[in-house]
Amino acid sequence: MIIPAQGDVSTVGGLIYGPPINTQSYITGLSFVNLNAYVLEVYLYRKIPNTKKLLYKFTLDAKDVVEDDTPYVLDYGDYIWAKSSVSGTQFVVMGSASRIN
Repeated sequence: MIIPAQGDVSTVGGLIYGPPINTQSYITGLSFVNLNAYVLEVYLYRKIPNTKKLLYKFTLDAKDVVEDDTPYVLDYGDYIWAKSSVSGTQFVVMGSASRIN
């Protein structure tokens, strides 16, 4: 199944993608943009072991686009978390998910 995840990054931070129950997801791309200057922080949370790792933090000019093509494999309970310093930051998550039993 194709991952249909897109929306706004919260200024207080929040989950932008986590696999549905009983699935494993293969993220092939993350994209972020804002019409204003912004600071973007992106984290990877792993349920096992309980860790939250900063993937990157960028200070960006207006209309700068961040495109991350690093592959990430997420198990159920793992997630990508992001925070933007200003409202209006848009994100898109690309990839696929498959059911596991």
